[in-house]
This record gives sequence, C-alpha cells and structure tokens, in this order.
Amino acid sequence: MPRVSTDPVSAAQLEPLFYPEVSYDSPAINAPARCFLTVEEAATLAGITQQRLRQLARTGQMPYRGSAKDPLFALEALRNLRSHELGTLPHWLGQNGATSKPRRPARATSLPVFAPNTVVRGNVLDVLAILPVASVAAVVCSPPYWGQRVYADEVRVHWGDGSFVAFGREQSPEEYVAHTLEILKGILPVLRHDGTIWWNVADSYMTRTIMRTSSADRVEHYGGKASVWADNPHRRVSYGHQYLKDKDLSLVPFQIAIGAQKLGYYLRSIIVWSKQQAEDDFRDQASPPRQKSSSKESKRLHVPEIVGDRPVTGHEYILLLTKAERYQYRAYAPDGSDKVLNVRTVWTFPPAVVRGDHGARFPDELPRRCVKLATSEGDLVFDPFSEQGTTLRVARDLKRQYFGCDVSGTYVRLAKKALRPQKVSALAVHSTKPRTARRAARALARPD
Repeated sequence: MPRVSTDPVSAAQLEPLFYPEVSYDSPAINAPARCFLTVEEAATLAGITQQRLRQLARTGQMPYRGSAKDPLFALEALRNLRSHELGTLPHWLGQNGATSKPRRPARATSLPVFAPNTVVRGNVLDVLAILPVASVAAVVCSPPYWGQRVYADEVRVHWGDGSFVAFGREQSPEEYVAHTLEILKGILPVLRHDGTIWWNVADSYMTRTIMRTSSADRVEHYGGKASVWADNPHRRVSYGHQYLKDKDLSLVPFQIAIGAQKLGYYLRSIIVWSKQQAEDDFRDQASPPRQKSSSKESKRLHVPEIVGDRPVTGHEYILLLTKAERYQYRAYAPDGSDKVLNVRTVWTFPPAVVRGDHGARFPDELPRRCVKLATSEGDLVFDPFSEQGTTLRVARDLKRQYFGCDVSGTYVRLAKKALRPQKVSALAVHSTKPRTARRAARALARPD
C-alpha cells in the first residue's frame, strides 16, 4: 500500500515524542496531518522496539494501515506513546497533581459513602475521593501483582495515562509501576502526617506464560493438564520490551520503591517475607521429620514453581513508606507475651491455605504485625484491596477502626462474610470433641 506522504521526517517532528512538554501544535511541527511511517521509522521515533510496535498493532492498541506483517503507523498515533524510562516518573504524575488526560470513573455510578468499620465496592482511585483528609493511620494491603493471576470479577478501570485495563494486567512492568504510583499519590492526602503504608508486593519474571486463577490451577497444569496458548485470553508475552529479555527479573518492587521516593514518600524499610518454615532454607539437606501442625496456615509453603536453572522463589516484599520523617511506630510484643522485640527485616511464616475464591491470601500474622507496629487502639486502618477481608478482620480484632474497598463484588461479599460475628452455641463450647471445643472457645474470646 503506498504511503499517504513520502516527506522526510525532520528533527522538529521528533521533539514531541521525546519531550512531552512541547506542544503538538507548535509551528515547528510542519509534517502533514496524515504522515505514515514504516515500522523501522516509527520504532526509532517512539524509542521502543519494532517487536513492541507489532505487538501493539496485533492487539488493537495501535492503529495501523496495510498488513500486520508490514504495517504503516500514523505520526499522529505515535504522538500518544510515552517511553517510560527506568528511574523517571510518567509526565502525568507530576508533583502539581495535574494529569494530561483526566481519569474517568469506570462506570457512571454514585460513589459509596465513607463510614468506619465498613467495606465497599469500588475502584481505589474513586474510593480515595470519599475518605476524609488525614484520617488514615495505616494502609496495609496486598494489591494484585503484575502479570501473575486472574482474579474474580476483574474490572478494567481508566488510569491517568489514558489506559483502560485491570490492575495487574498491564502489558509491561513499567505500566504497572506507573499505576501503582498513581494509587500511592492518591493516598497521600488521606494519610495522617504520622501515618505509614505497608505495601506487600512480589516480583515477576518477564516470561511467556498463561496467568492462572489460583495455585491449584497452576499445579494442575504443571501436572499435565492440557492448555492451548492461542485459545487462552490470559496470555502474557515476553518480547518487545525496551531492555528486559525473556526470563529477566523485572524488579517491580524496587521500581515502585524508587517511584514512591520521587513522589515524596520516605522509604523506611524493605521487609522480606520468607514464605516458609524456619527450617526450610535448605530442603536438600537431611533433617528430622516435621511435626504435624493443626494450623491451616502452615501446611503449604508458597506457590509452586517448576524451574531447574535458578532457586525457587520463596519470598515477597513489604515496602514500609511514610509521609513524614517522624511517624507512629510502636513497640512490638508477640501475642500472649509482654516481651518487647526489636522487629527485624525478615519475617518468616508460611502463607495462608484456606478454602475460598482467592488463591493468594496472606496469613493473619502479616497484617497483625503491621497493624500492631503502626497504630493504636481506635486508629483507622485502610485496605484498598480488601479481597477476603484479612486485614480488616485483624484490625477489628485488635480494636482498631477499619475501612476497605475492592473493585470485585465477589471479594466484597467474601470480606463482609469474614467480618460477620460468629454465632457459637454453648453446646459447642462443652463439646466432647476437643477440636470443636477449642474453635468455639477461640470464637467466644474474640473481641467484637
């Protein structure tokens, strides 16, 4: 197909692509309105690889003319691309709070009303608008990780960069980091001056894979369950990135940490959550058999991986972010003990294993430590990704106020169910079955 225009592209036309502050209506840009470029020319101007451009064309995110094998891209369409280089914030996350494209709510519905000790359905960017200014003492959450899971009732939302995608399903780690920073920037006004953020996040590999709904689903496919790549809507590709190669570790937690510092947060600590038992550091050595535990949270160590050329991942991170140089940080004593401990940066306990619709719930111990370290009784704890309500339930049991939200209606129902007071009969307490009696006694001892 012939080009609409064969005029050469000048350096002046290149400026808006690399320097967003230059107006596209500048008189220096004298290119024809419909100048079409080859893949090679377009990749050079946009500062991304040819493979990435072809991927955008195939997935319908980049308009083109001609065939998919040899597409032509309009200069006008290239002007909408932004190259998110490592170590720089997207231009729409400037300190002045203005965005180049105002974000729109996902659907035209009225916002929920804020009330302490509740959980509501809604996108965190919309829910932050109803929270009172400087009301939150601590944010404790585990957001969806980039490119790892398919969550129930996934809802695509509008972001400040103009994209329309569910959180965690972005095409690149840089887009996920930018959306995370957009949320962290929105939290700044509602966080108290002495407030803290405990942000649980895991790293991801730049690997061609199919995202699964749970660990059980992943195990089934590792065991030989058939899966057709072309027919699966949850594919994740690994080609076309500006510098990451297939099998590269993307360093998402550290990109978030650096971005948060540029937003004005203090990065006070990066905690490593070791998702295993203390004796599991070297499972290939001979060790005595482990004693059987009655806790449901200690039967499985972490999400399985089938790899033979690197160590199996057995940890996640918790970023401790603060708004000010001095903040609320309390002495910590484990439950049932008066001995104050100097908490270290490695926390070792296995993930929770419970039956439910969410395959990645963190154990009660994780939010319990965060809430006890960061708040006093009566303080407000906020979880913007409440999921099954673990953080909210733990905050309630520690006599804190809580507020949570989730974009998924399924998880909001699960959270509300977890927060209902349990009805325990006197017959259960005096049951002849020891396990039934212990459960009933714990339920009765739990504070309202």
